[in-house]
Amino acid sequence: MTVHFSVVIPLYNKARFIRRALDSVLKQTVEDYEVIVVDDGSTDDGPELVAQYGNGCIRLIRQENRGESAARNRGIAEAQGEFTAFLDADDAWKPHYLHTIKKLIDKHPEAGAYATAYEIILPSGRVICPKFEAVPSPPWQGLLRSYFRSAIGSPPVCSSAVTIPQKVFREVGTFSVGVPLGADLDMWGRIAMRYPIAFSNTIGASYIQDDQHPASRKHYFFENPESVFVRSAGEAIRRGEIRMADLKDLTEYMTKLQLAVGYDCLVDGRNPVIARKIIFKTCPRSLRLKWKRYRILIQTCLPDKFMRIAYRIIRGA
Repeated sequence: MTVHFSVVIPLYNKARFIRRALDSVLKQTVEDYEVIVVDDGSTDDGPELVAQYGNGCIRLIRQENRGESAARNRGIAEAQGEFTAFLDADDAWKPHYLHTIKKLIDKHPEAGAYATAYEIILPSGRVICPKFEAVPSPPWQGLLRSYFRSAIGSPPVCSSAVTIPQKVFREVGTFSVGVPLGADLDMWGRIAMRYPIAFSNTIGASYIQDDQHPASRKHYFFENPESVFVRSAGEAIRRGEIRMADLKDLTEYMTKLQLAVGYDCLVDGRNPVIARKIIFKTCPRSLRLKWKRYRILIQTCLPDKFMRIAYRIIRGA
């Protein structure tokens, strides 16, 4: 019997958190789901912890380490459900998450993605609830008027609070492999260029930040000083696939992503020269992004000693 939801959890060295993620799925008030945990070459005992569940609805698939996108794509390929829900191994769902998504699906079957609001839990335990632009206040749910306008602020789609119909992947493709940053934003953006996005302002997931910082990505910024979605959107614009009514919001969102790449290049990549080149090419329209551009440009001119101090403050070292 085909299940309604397929829950895909990519797993790589997250033994500390995987039980929390799985338990949050097993507590769902909706029962028609399967869980696919794709172990992407973990070197800790995370896969063994998954195997210990002995639950018939949980499948553990192992593969060599190829990255999070490849793990998600393997889950999509293995999914038996009509809708694929994603959950990162170190995050968790609220018990009503799938029920909230099901209500969105019933009301908006034409949507290409179904997402809920989420909370951010910092390592200190502090909880932040993002406010989303161009979205009515809770408990609103419906189709976003413009995904890209909303995404200029806090992203309305989080990788642990979104569910995609399987048929959508057949049209827009799966996650870009070999992209160290932004493959998830690229996926949601590619969908939003073709489909409306359904959204519920009810918090359905917890994005939990732990105290493990990612390794340096300095090499990435020398090789790919551009957001992957900026490339995807640029190609769609050149092919004439974007409606004129959506073009303004889309290009401003592309600017936001490039500003973020420039800032990461400065802070994570420690390369103010490349960061400055990236920022100089941006042309923001909104006052907020203009100010952000100006602020980053100033930071690229600061002495390296000052930036090292700022880096330690920003990263909490």
